[in-house]
Amino acid sequence: GKIKPGDTVWLKGGLYDIDYNVSTYNNLEGASGKPITIRQMSGEQATIMGAIYQENKGWIIYRDFEIMHSYANRKSDQKLASNPSDRASNRPAMAMYAPNVKLINLVIHDACGNGVYISQSAPNVEVYGCLIYNNGWQGPGNGYAHGLYTKNNAGKNRYADNILFNGFGHGLHLYDETYDAIQNYILEGNVVFNSGIDNHNSASRNMLIGGDNGVLVKNCTIKNNYSYYPQATEADTFNLGGYAGSKNTGSSDNTVTGNYFVGGYTRITPPYTKLQFSGN
Repeated sequence: GKIKPGDTVWLKGGLYDIDYNVSTYNNLEGASGKPITIRQMSGEQATIMGAIYQENKGWIIYRDFEIMHSYANRKSDQKLASNPSDRASNRPAMAMYAPNVKLINLVIHDACGNGVYISQSAPNVEVYGCLIYNNGWQGPGNGYAHGLYTKNNAGKNRYADNILFNGFGHGLHLYDETYDAIQNYILEGNVVFNSGIDNHNSASRNMLIGGDNGVLVKNCTIKNNYSYYPQATEADTFNLGGYAGSKNTGSSDNTVTGNYFVGGYTRITPPYTKLQFSGN
């Protein structure tokens, strides 16, 4: 029958090959207090080979399964941050364009593009307990696509207890240059390491919370996270505020506390106001 708010869709163990070059658009819609849950059956291993896009409608929980791509070509000869034409696909594993979605205990890896992309049209999204690795591609001079790429200026997005590593671009990439959309985040208990190490030219950034073109980072709480690069790595293990010398307007009303930033550079890009930076 029709899937209704409050229902659970159980995935039996096995491989669900939906083609990495074709997006599966989920237009299911739950309701407040009655989300639709899509999850793996207990004791089984369900793997989705493809891309899931959550469009327009929310109140969905994805949990406890694996999603990946099988596309072997991880290189491009074009210096483009998105959609180079010499690759069959640049799609993320998961793209969220709807509010009130949760990604819980997922294994997300080897995507052609970002592991997870969360649009500014998707507030109140939670990403919890996910393992995200080996996503993106190698271009000339740089690695591209990120473990988790997100922008938000409404609601409250929480990303907690995730492990992200060995992608081609950044690990946690909270970045925007258009919508003033780096606001109201909680980043807690995440482990991020070796972002861009697959890039043979230079590492990327483990954690970037910043933007360009006048975008302000505001009202973010960043606590009890762990970010690591090997000693002497020429990359930011943590960056709050964005790129020095860019048109960013810095950050305001943010809390950074109880974190471990090891290796690489820890940067707080001015101007910044009302910053609590302690116990790191």
